[in-house]
Amino acid sequence: MRVPVRSQLVVGAEVPATRPWVFCPAQNRSVDCAECRNCPRLVSFPESVSEPGAYVECNAVEPTPLGAPQDRGQTAPIGALATPRVVCVDAELSVERLSAAFREWSGVELPVIDKGGRLVGTILRSDFVRARRPGDARPSFEQTHRVAERVSRATALHESASVQHAVRVLASQRARTLILVQDEYVVVGVLTDLELLLGMSRLRRQPPEGSTP
Repeated sequence: MRVPVRSQLVVGAEVPATRPWVFCPAQNRSVDCAECRNCPRLVSFPESVSEPGAYVECNAVEPTPLGAPQDRGQTAPIGALATPRVVCVDAELSVERLSAAFREWSGVELPVIDKGGRLVGTILRSDFVRARRPGDARPSFEQTHRVAERVSRATALHESASVQHAVRVLASQRARTLILVQDEYVVVGVLTDLELLLGMSRLRRQPPEGSTP
């Protein structure tokens, strides 16, 4: 089984910090590369985890749901669908540098994190171009010095949550972006509604690991 190496890039330092990890299909959670290297199921590990498309080869087997056969497009954990890189913003980042970050990295919504990598909220690209809404107690961007002063509430789920549950949450909250977190709300991924639907379709087309076509 090939498992992509993922990374978190944190915008806020002079040189953006990057942390690589792997979503372990056997444990349904993200693990750092050191833990992955020491796993007895490991077959091969890339020479450079920073190379685009880097992946781990392992003998992991995905946990089988109890009961009747399930639709993997609905029961798979959302962590398995996360994009290879998640760009996060340090809550102490200045608004001027945040504007540059939106120009450099794609995305309409970026997760905002504290020094421990925990989710604080999100910041929206549209906040830069639309006027303040009536009743918005947050300061305008002209009055803002730190990103933390302008964060919006995030729609977040644990990375082990099922795809089916994620679809329901996005629909009920009328959200377009889902922030994936570990325990203690540490951010490990981002999924848009479109990426989630495309991931569901891809999972349904894939034969179960170990099956014969």
